[in-house]
Parts: sequence; C-alpha cells; structure tokens
Amino acid sequence: MNKNRILYNCQALYTGPSPSSGFHFINSAGQLNNTHEIIPDNYNLLKRINRITNLAYSITLPRESVKQLGKSSISNFIINSPSVQIDFEYYLNGITNEARLGWNVNHDYIDEFRSGECIQDNFNTFLFSGLNTYDQNIQPQDSPFWPSNNRSNRNLYALVTKNENEDEVITRNTLEQGTDFRDANVISFGDAYMTSYDTSCSVGATPKAKISFIGDNVIFYTGSSGLSIPAVNPKNFENYSGVKFVVPEEVMINDVSIILPGDIFVDIQQTGDSSVVSMNNITDFGVKFSDIKIQSYNISAKFDREDLNSIGYRAPSSRRINFPVEVRLGFSSLVGDESQSKLNEIIKNESKYNITIKMKDRASRKDIVRYDFKTASLQDFNYSSSIEDSRILDFNFIVNCTPDNLKEGFFISGALSSARTTDFLLDEVLTDFLVNENDERIITNFIPVY
Repeated sequence: MNKNRILYNCQALYTGPSPSSGFHFINSAGQLNNTHEIIPDNYNLLKRINRITNLAYSITLPRESVKQLGKSSISNFIINSPSVQIDFEYYLNGITNEARLGWNVNHDYIDEFRSGECIQDNFNTFLFSGLNTYDQNIQPQDSPFWPSNNRSNRNLYALVTKNENEDEVITRNTLEQGTDFRDANVISFGDAYMTSYDTSCSVGATPKAKISFIGDNVIFYTGSSGLSIPAVNPKNFENYSGVKFVVPEEVMINDVSIILPGDIFVDIQQTGDSSVVSMNNITDFGVKFSDIKIQSYNISAKFDREDLNSIGYRAPSSRRINFPVEVRLGFSSLVGDESQSKLNEIIKNESKYNITIKMKDRASRKDIVRYDFKTASLQDFNYSSSIEDSRILDFNFIVNCTPDNLKEGFFISGALSSARTTDFLLDEVLTDFLVNENDERIITNFIPVY
C-alpha cells in the first residue's frame, strides 16, 4: 500500500562500525566477518542512536562552470566530490550514543553483567583519540573485542518502516531463525566523519545533544537486509564489493527515559599555582558564586577537519582533525549578592578552572553522565539587565584538547546500557538469551557492550 507521508515514529538512525569499509559483524571470539545471515554467536555491529528527536540530511553536488573562448554556452561539471551533510539531535541519558559514535568515553566494564557504570575522576583517556586514527585498526584481544582504536569514519543508516504510521521501535524483540531482521527501507550514508558536537540544557527543558557529520556517498535502498555498505573507494568512487549490512532488531530497555534539569549538578573550582578555590568562594566575577542560580549551560566542540585530496582520487582519502580541538563551555545564571573584584587581578593571576557537570539517574541516584573540563580558561563574562527581569550573568570558558596533554582537556564519563544478561535466561545449549515469560529468542547485541 502506498504511503501518503512519513511520520517521525516510522524513522530511526543507526551507526555502523569504523572504519566505514570494514566488516559489520563480529563473532563471540572477536573475529570480524561478513556473515550477515542469522547464526548463533555472531553479532551485528550496527547500533541504534537512541532517543533521536530530529534528523536532517542534504546532498550537495559541487558543480563548476567551464567556459572557453569563442563559445557562449557553458558546461557545469562535478569536479570535486559531493558533500553529504547529516545532522541529528537526541535526548541525553547515559553515554551509549557517544560511545557508539566513536568517542573514547570512560566507563567501567563488567563482563558478567555486560554493562558499564560511570568512572569517577578518570582523566587518563583522550576523548577524541579514535577520531584521527586511519592507518591501523587494532582490536582488543579480550572481551568485548570491540571497538577498535580506529573510530575515524563510519556509515550511518536511516531506517524508514514500509507501512505508514508503523512504529520503528519494535516492542516484540524476537526473531525466527532464517528470516530477515527488518522489513523496512534504508537511506545509507557512506564514509561519514563527525564535524561538531553540541549539548545543552536549560531550566524547563531536558539536556539534548546535536551532532553533525559529513560524508561522501548516499544510497537509497528499498530494503534493509544483506545490502552493500555505502562506503566508497576514494580512488574510483565505487562501492566496496562483498561487504554487507543488516539493520538489526535490538532489545528496548528504558528507551524513552530522559534526564530532568533537577538531576543536573554543577561544580566549579578555581585553581592557582598552589591553591584551589571552591565554587561558593569564587569572587572574581563581581558576584558571590554561592548566590548564583544557573539557568542553562552549553558545550560546543568543533572539529577542524582537513580534506586530504590528491590527483588520482575521486574523493578525500581522509579528513584529518587539526589539533587542538577547542571545546567551549558557557553558563547563564541569575545573580545575588555582589563581591569585590578587580579585572587587573584576574589578568595577573591567570587562574584556571576545573568544572564538572553531573547528571544523575532518578532511581539509583548514580551518575550516568559526567562532563569534566580540566584547567579551562575564562574567555569572557557579561551582565545584562532589563525591566521586569532579573539580572543575568553569562560566563564562558574554553579548553584545548590534544592527544599528548591530558593535564588539560574535556573528558566524558558515564553509564552505558542498562541491559544485563542476568535479566534473561540462557537456552539449553547456552548460546542464546531467552525472554523469561515466553522463552522466545531475543536479539541481544551484547557484543560490544553498548
């Protein structure tokens, strides 16, 4: 039956593994493979981006006008590679999406539970380490075997259900052997590189993240199983042959849960050569920080990518990040009592700031998202007042992130999937998980953990 329109509930976004040209399946022994048929102990590396609120994509063909003497007509040729822009937003709840999109986030891994919990005060991991790795793809030797150190580029898959007004999220997460995973259509984006990450929250709203990618190719499929990946060889702009993907079913656990503003806590410490000033005692801004009421925050990371083009190539062979990556953090707050402060003293002291934003789970009260800024620099602060409104203080910080200096930077810690194997039963041969109520097989995708 023909569809009159495509509604939001019919769509979803999945991310594939990195590199984009690699196999999209891994078995329980950690071997990557192209076995897209359903077999025990073989796991799909496509993962859903959870709690998506909007998705947009555009394709630009960069045509150049070619003229010559003696002829008034012109020709428009595609000289450079096309540009595919993908933008999407989602509600925050844990760091599963960030992990799936290639960030080197901090989390505990508990093998027997297949889960991850927030690591506190862990500043030993460079957040963007895998986004600039191209030459080698080293896999972990032990469980969970994935992801590799190369997380630079990936394929993205936008799924659309075939029936009008059919929910993409499947509540019955079961699958019969020998059948396709999904009956849906897919828009697949090849060789996508992350170009920006923004996240924010304000009073009366919920924290969200917005991410942008740029890719080389797009394929519109009327199907979602056993299809060729959209990645292209940069030399001839042809698809890689023999590498298939399947859009999987996944276990839906707390899929619509979100974080409320009341579950977010901010701590700011001012650091000097040998001293630390707690948040309540900071006075450099001309107000007492013990009396400010934070109304909103925003975090922005832009990746300055350089296309590596060369003669003989139809597309960039890579899009490397020029370090450092500048991450900006801004706050807006209501203010109370004033304090004594001198701008020349601020400049002379050149203080740095350690800033932590924690988001807690409403039930367990454990941290499920934690942003840390280490030795951030104050960039600016300004005040505004208007009739029938409160006085507002806006203040902004900046921190530089480089792979060889972890004494300064931006770090993310948090909780991964809440799915635990102890929530399910194993079958008699100990290969598949079963739903407790009806003993039907479920698609767990527990490798990797997220």
